[in-house]
Amino acid sequence: MENTTEWSTPKFVGARVLRREDRRFLTGHGTYVDDYRPPGLLHAAFLRSPHAHARLGHIETANARDMPGVVAVVTGADLVRMAKPVRAKSRMSQYRETGFPPLALGKVRYVGEAVAVVVAESRYVAEDALEEIRVDYEPLPAVSDATAACEPEAVILHDEVASNVLLAREFSRGDAEAAMAGAEVRVRERFRFHRHAAVCMENRGCVAEYHRGRGELTLRSATQCPGLLRDALADLLDMPEHLVRVIAPDVGGGFGAKSSLYPEELTVCALACMLSRPVKWISDRREDLLTSTQAWDEVVEAELALRADGTIIGLRAEV
Repeated sequence: MENTTEWSTPKFVGARVLRREDRRFLTGHGTYVDDYRPPGLLHAAFLRSPHAHARLGHIETANARDMPGVVAVVTGADLVRMAKPVRAKSRMSQYRETGFPPLALGKVRYVGEAVAVVVAESRYVAEDALEEIRVDYEPLPAVSDATAACEPEAVILHDEVASNVLLAREFSRGDAEAAMAGAEVRVRERFRFHRHAAVCMENRGCVAEYHRGRGELTLRSATQCPGLLRDALADLLDMPEHLVRVIAPDVGGGFGAKSSLYPEELTVCALACMLSRPVKWISDRREDLLTSTQAWDEVVEAELALRADGTIIGLRAEV
C-alpha cells in the first residue's frame, strides 16, 4: 500500500506566528530579577574607575565602612581570596591568555571598571557610601584606536603579555594571488564598522543567595545563558557544579549583551557567600552603557577579483 502522508515542517518565514506570552506581560505578571526580594536582602553598588588606564594605588574605605546601614566595603584585594580572575581559555595557536579580575587589581583598563563594592541595607545607602571612598590613581597613557594599539610602541594593556595583539589568525583556500593577477575587474574598498551597544529595556542585574548549611549558591540573573554562567561560576568560585544554580527569570531584552559572564555576577556571588545574606545588584542605565559587552570596532580592507560578467573568482581581506 502506498503511503501518501506528507510530512512537512512548519513554515515560519512570512507566516503569522501567534505569541503566547503577551497576556502575562501586558497584565503586569512578568517576573524579573528586580522583582525578587528575599528576606534579609542587601544591596550592592560599585565604585567605578573614571580613567581608561591607570595604576591603582591605595583605596581608603574607612569612612564608607563607618556609615550607618553599610554592611561591607570590599576591594579587589579582599575578593581575590574568594574568586579567581576570569580567563578565556583557547587552544588556538599563539593565543595570549589574560586575566580579568571581578574587582580591579593593580590597575584599571577601561572607564567604568569596578574597583570597589559597597554592600548596604539599601541601594541609597550604598550609593552614598561610594562617595566616601578615596582611590589613588596614577593615570597611564590610553589608546582608543585598535590599529594604533597593535603597533610595537603602543602602551601595553595587560602587563602579563608582551603585546596588545592577543590573537592573529589567517585563513586561505585556493590561490588568491593568481585570481587577482588574472582578474578582468578588481574592486577594493575599506569598510569601518563602529562600536555599538545593545540598549535593552531591562538593564543587567542579579541576586545571589548562599545557604551556608548546605553549601548551595543560587544566582538569579538577567542572563541569556544560565547553563554557561553556572559552569563558569562553579569554576571561578571553586565550588562543585551541583551546588551552583543559576535561574534566568523573564529577561527584558538581551541581543547578545547578556550572553556572557560579567564581573558583577561573580562579585555578587562571592559577597553572598562571604556575608551569608542575599545580595542584589541592579545596574542603572549609565552603568549598563559603560560596562555591558559591545559590538567591536572593526576595520575591513577587502578586494574582490571578478570576471567581466561579474563572476567572483577571488577574495582577499584583512580584518
